[in-house]
Amino acid sequence: MALATAGEFLSFARQYDWGEQLLRRAIAMQPNWPKPRSELALLLMQAGRDDQAYGELQKAAELDPFHKQVQNQLELADEMKGFKTFKTENFSIIYPPGPDEALALDMTVMLDPIYNFVTSSFSHQPKHVTQIQIMPNERWFGVRITGIPEIWTIAACTGDVIAMTPPKVGARQRGAYDWARVIQHEFTHTVTLDRTQNRLAHWFTEACAVAMEPGGRDFNTCQLLADALANDGLFNLKTINWAFVRPEKPTDRPLAYAQANWMYDYIQVTFSHDAILSILDNFAKTNDSAKVIQTVTGQDEATFMDGFEKWAHQQVKSWGLGPHDGDEALKPIFEAFAKGIQPPDQILEKLTTDHPDHPDVLRLVAQKAIAEGDAGTARAAVLKYARARPVDPWSNKQLVILAQQLEKHDELIGALTALDENEQSTGQWAFELAKLYGKDKRWPEALANSLRAIQREPYNADYRENAATMALMNKDMGKAMHQVRALTLLEPDRSIHWARLAVIARRMGDEATSQQAAQKAVALDPQSPAKKLLQ
Repeated sequence: MALATAGEFLSFARQYDWGEQLLRRAIAMQPNWPKPRSELALLLMQAGRDDQAYGELQKAAELDPFHKQVQNQLELADEMKGFKTFKTENFSIIYPPGPDEALALDMTVMLDPIYNFVTSSFSHQPKHVTQIQIMPNERWFGVRITGIPEIWTIAACTGDVIAMTPPKVGARQRGAYDWARVIQHEFTHTVTLDRTQNRLAHWFTEACAVAMEPGGRDFNTCQLLADALANDGLFNLKTINWAFVRPEKPTDRPLAYAQANWMYDYIQVTFSHDAILSILDNFAKTNDSAKVIQTVTGQDEATFMDGFEKWAHQQVKSWGLGPHDGDEALKPIFEAFAKGIQPPDQILEKLTTDHPDHPDVLRLVAQKAIAEGDAGTARAAVLKYARARPVDPWSNKQLVILAQQLEKHDELIGALTALDENEQSTGQWAFELAKLYGKDKRWPEALANSLRAIQREPYNADYRENAATMALMNKDMGKAMHQVRALTLLEPDRSIHWARLAVIARRMGDEATSQQAAQKAVALDPQSPAKKLLQ
C-alpha cells in the first residue's frame, strides 16, 4: 500500500522515474493488485512513454475492467497506433492522418524557432525531445491528459509531452485559436520544469509561460487586474497557488494566471532577468514561495508584495483604469451607458467641463460623435479616448471604420495591426492587413500577415490560398509550395490544388512530387491542365 500510494503521488508531482520505480516494486510484491498496475500505466502515458504504456494499460484493464481512465487511455492508445509523425531537430509531432497533417506541417516550420526563443530566455535546454501530440478533438484530448473526456483547457504540458486539441470548429472542437502562442506557453512549462526537475510552484511556472506568449496583455486581463488591485483582491504568495487548483470564484483562476505574470514583470523590471532564473533554481530546492522570494530579492513577503502593489498602481494608471476624481458620483451615468443609455447633451457637456480627462467621459464623447456621423470629429474624439485608455481595443475597432471613411490608409493599417497583436481566436485582422498590403504590392508584409491569419485558423482554405498567392508574388516558392501542399490535405478532392502543386514542384525541381500531384489532379479531373505535365 505504501509503495503504491507513494508512487501515485510521485506521478502526480511529475517525478516519473521515482514514481515508476516504486510502482514496479509494488507490482512485484502484489502482481494481481490492480491499483499499482493502473497507476503505472497512467504514469507512463503522462511521461510520453506510450510504447511502454500500451502493454501496462492492457494488463491493468485485465485486472480491473471497470477502471474508466485505464479503459479510455487504452482506447486512445489503440487509436494513436494509426497516427503519423513528423520530426524536427527538437520536436516529435504526432498527429492523426487527414486534415490535421496541414497543422503538423506548419509546426515543422515554426516549432524550432519557438524552441530557440524559450530555451535562450531561460538558459536551459530540455534533456529529451519534446512530443507535440495533436489529438483529433476535445474528447480525446481530455482522455490524453486526465483519462476522462472532459477538460476545461485546449492544451496541456505533462513534462516532455504537450498535447492539444486542434484549433478548428466543428463537433467536439474548441474553435480557432493561436496555436503557436499556446505551444510557446506550454513549451515554457517543459523548459522550466526540466530546469527545476519538476519542482516548481504552480504560480511561477505559469508566470514564466504567460511571459513567453507573444502579444501584450489584453483588455479583459487589464480590467481583471485593475479591479482586484482596487478592491484588495490580489492573492498573496500562499493563496495564489490554491487559486489555480481550488478556485473559489469563477474569476480566481484567470486572476491567478494574470497576477502571476504581473509579478513576473515586476520582478524582471525591479530585480533583473537573472532574478527570474535564480527563482527557478531556488524552487528546485524548496516549494516555499516566500522563502524563495526572500532569498533572491532580499525582501520578506510583506515588503515584496507592498513594492509590487505600488508598482501595479502605476501600471493601472498608465492603462487608464486607475481611480479618477468623481468616480463615485459618475457611477450611475456610466452604469446607464453600459446598458445603452446615452446621457442628455447638457449633462455630457457638463461632464466634459468638470472631468475633461476622465477616460469614461471621453468614451461617452467619442460614442456620441460616432452616432452623429461626422467622421472627422469622431476620429478626433476616438483618438483622445485612445490616449487616455490605450489598452481598450474599442478605439482601434472604431478607427478601422473611420480610417476607411476618411481614406487614411496608414491609420487603417496601424489600427488593424494593433488589433491583430493581441488577437487569439481569429485571423480576420491579419487577413485584412494581408489584403491591404497586397493592394500596395508590399509582398513581404502581405505574406507575413497571411501567415499570421493561418496561425489562428490553420484549417481555413481561403487563408491558405491567399498565403500561397502572396508567397508567389514575393517569389518565395518554398512557402507557396507549403501552402498548396496544405490545401491538398484540407481539400484533397479539389483537382486545382493538386495541379498547382504539380506546377510549383516542377519549378522547384522536384519532379517526383510534380508527377504524383499531376496524376492526382488528372484522376480527379481528366481535363485538368496538369495533364500537360505528365510524362
